[in-house]
Amino acid sequence: MGHPIPGFTITTPYGSRSDLWSCDKDADGRGIHTGDDYSTGGQIGFDVLATAKGRVLFVVRDVDAGWGKSYGNHVVIESGGVRHGYCHLSKILVKKDKEVRVGQRIGLSGNSGHVKGSIGPFFGAHLHYEERTSPFTFCSVARKPELSRAPGPGFTIPVGDVFVSKLQLGVEDSNSVRRLQDVLNGVHLTGHRLKVSGNYTAPTKHEVRAWQMTVVGMGADSPFATGSIPGVRQALRLFARTGNKVIDDTFDPVA
Repeated sequence: MGHPIPGFTITTPYGSRSDLWSCDKDADGRGIHTGDDYSTGGQIGFDVLATAKGRVLFVVRDVDAGWGKSYGNHVVIESGGVRHGYCHLSKILVKKDKEVRVGQRIGLSGNSGHVKGSIGPFFGAHLHYEERTSPFTFCSVARKPELSRAPGPGFTIPVGDVFVSKLQLGVEDSNSVRRLQDVLNGVHLTGHRLKVSGNYTAPTKHEVRAWQMTVVGMGADSPFATGSIPGVRQALRLFARTGNKVIDDTFDPVA
């Protein structure tokens, strides 16, 4: 399992009721929300990652197809009898019928389709993440998202300071490394969950390198895809919106 948009939390959960939605309306005319929304605070362009491995069933670019025009630009991936949709995207980065890995970058968040919001400049910007089971039609089988329920920042250690000098292979008993391991478990790229030990050993290096290659887009032969964090720029990207504070102490280590 993996987080569909690391660093952001659910702002409108599955099952919420509002007159904005048409699924399973109650006596007051309020339908249920069929997925989880992750508000991006009026901004677009954040990485959207696959929560599970599978095949791209279809991609839709703001036309009345797939799950419908209301969902805007969206990608639907099928994994073991579950179809998971990533909606309101600003850009789609995968193609129909292609296999994807858990944690693979499949699009960028946006505000396409039917959205509402009071925060700009991109009003209504958010990721709508939804899962469906057979017969896969809207509201036919209400399924609370499950593939996206993975640990992440603050799961085993409170968010706090992260010192860049500690994000290197061989560092032991470091809270900076523990916070790194927590974040990597939330991204969940390889299917393996790290022990949050504070020791930067081979498994942590493997997960960091997977992030460098999959999310950052580095080639396998890149001198920067080493499995260690080479500097503050990568650290800021990895820990962005996690609640942790990155401190560049590489010239004057203090932790």
